[in-house]
Amino acid sequence: PLAKHSPLGQFRFSVSANDIVNTKIVAKNDNIPQGTDLTSYYYSSIEAAVAANDIPKALTLLDEAKELGIEGAQQVFVKAVNRK
Repeated sequence: PLAKHSPLGQFRFSVSANDIVNTKIVAKNDNIPQGTDLTSYYYSSIEAAVAANDIPKALTLLDEAKELGIEGAQQVFVKAVNRK
């Protein structure tokens, strides 16, 4: 960038994408389906996370499911842990 402190002259300004904001939006969205697929998405994602021994991810998914009012998510988590 070129900037001189005078009333006349040139001013160049360049902006690129804000990677931090874009990354957080993509990470938060995570392509979660809407509607009736939402329950099956959370059930299968919780089971997959427990099967992969990624308990923190499973707990995060469980919390999200509870916030969205998806019933039965707690039972899916408990059954998946007991199977492991």
